[in-house]
Amino acid sequence: MNFGMDFAFYGPLMPLVFLLYNLGLIWHGNDSDCSWRLP
Repeated sequence: MNFGMDFAFYGPLMPLVFLLYNLGLIWHGNDSDCSWRLP
């Protein structure tokens, strides 16, 4: 799983985003580009 620009974009919110991601509240497209979007 490659964060790349997403990691730089979310910055300090990354822990929260990662938590929501693990809880399934944030969906992602391909693991290759990690295009996250709200449900």
